Amino acid sequence: MVGRTARPAPNVATWMVDSLVEFDDARTLMVLRDRRKRDTERTAHDRASHFLTHHIKQGTLALASGSPRRIRAGQLVRLLRSKFPGIYDDLPQDEADHTATLGETGNACDQPDATLLPGNVTRCHKEIERLIDRVVALESELRAANQRIVQLEPFAEKWRERLAMLKRAANQKRGPRQS
Repeated sequence: MVGRTARPAPNVATWMVDSLVEFDDARTLMVLRDRRKRDTERTAHDRASHFLTHHIKQGTLALASGSPRRIRAGQLVRLLRSKFPGIYDDLPQDEADHTATLGETGNACDQPDATLLPGNVTRCHKEIERLIDRVVALESELRAANQRIVQLEPFAEKWRERLAMLKRAANQKRGPRQS
């Protein structure tokens, strides 16, 4: 595209629940975070624009009155978190939670970083606590799965024996058919 300049990454750390976000900033955020491997810049922008306009038409996202190209940040964050779990989890949900920042020097052509680090020590501690809770939850799920495997092992052994018996029976020669 000739003459098109890349839009800088939106500073999502300043977003509040009731703040207004430009449509183009929301689209740029989506392009930076959810760009597919083989997408051109145009394809990524079109996909993000279609997503946003679709949800505006459905009423999931409301445009601010008097501002035809502005969306409430709280609605946008809730929608993005529900539709794309894991990708937008670091966006602030309320005024007290501002953990996400995109690089100030990033633009729409950049590939997003694999990891966004918290901006200060307090956020780091919160992230560490969240990750420790996640590890504990995963360990308990693993223990439960291992217990289930132990419970099901006798049934699996019986099933293997049954299959072996059926295989032997299928391979045996049969006598003449009786009608």
